[in-house]
Amino acid sequence: MSRTIEAIYEDGVFKPVEKIDLKEHQRIEIFIKEKESVAKRSQGILKGDPKVIEEIALSPEYSCLEE
Repeated sequence: MSRTIEAIYEDGVFKPVEKIDLKEHQRIEIFIKEKESVAKRSQGILKGDPKVIEEIALSPEYSCLEE
C-alpha cells in the first residue's frame, strides 16, 4: 500500500504534519517531492509594477488566511 504523507524536515528528522497510522519501528520507504509555494508557482503570472504587485500580495484584503 502506498500513500502520500505531508511532512516537515526539522532537526534532521522528517515530522509528519498529521498523525499517521504506523507501528513503532515499522520500516518504510520515503520518496521526497519538494512542495513549491503558491507564490513560487504563480511567479510571473501578473505583469506590472513589482511594487504594486507586492503591495496587493501582502494586503490583508486579499489574504486567503482566516484572521
